Amino acid sequence: MTEPKKPELNHQELSLARVPAQRSLEFFKDKKLASQEDLETATQALNLVKKKAKWLEETQAEFTKPHRQAEEVVRGWFRPGLQECKQAEALLKGLVSSYHLEVARVAQARMLEASKAAQAGDGQACVQALAAAPTVEKTQGTSLKKVLKFEVTDPTAVPRELCSPDAAKIQSAMTLGAREIPGVRIWEDFQVAQRTY
Repeated sequence: MTEPKKPELNHQELSLARVPAQRSLEFFKDKKLASQEDLETATQALNLVKKKAKWLEETQAEFTKPHRQAEEVVRGWFRPGLQECKQAEALLKGLVSSYHLEVARVAQARMLEASKAAQAGDGQACVQALAAAPTVEKTQGTSLKKVLKFEVTDPTAVPRELCSPDAAKIQSAMTLGAREIPGVRIWEDFQVAQRTY
């Protein structure tokens, strides 16, 4: 079985492919189109730039395909192990976090018992409650920090200043015909699409 022929890079062709874009950037940089002739010149330049961009992308893909295929093979070797490591890490972090939460809950309950015993004047019960409060010794290589988390339980109750507009829903409303949305400025613009021939 013969090895597939490797593509060869023609540096001169690569340099020439950049010329239309370079010339367009230079020629059209601070211009406005003022006539039909200007429009046609710009459209022809755009078509040539798109052709060269397509060629550059296809040539780049031709050169990078073997590397991407090889990279995917190598990633495939490591993927199962990495996935298992991530799953194990999530499981173990969850267990460590749950343990710390439970110890903190029990310690808080003992502190409450100690407080009540102190208020009742029972020093011995206060000392016993404090002694029974669990603590966690620091483990090597693991640090713990308190973080705040949240879950939205009632979206309608969340204050307006903590909400952000949904661009996809606004676009969908405009597609369905909305032309006025409170707090949104809507305008028409042109999106240029160029076919290459």
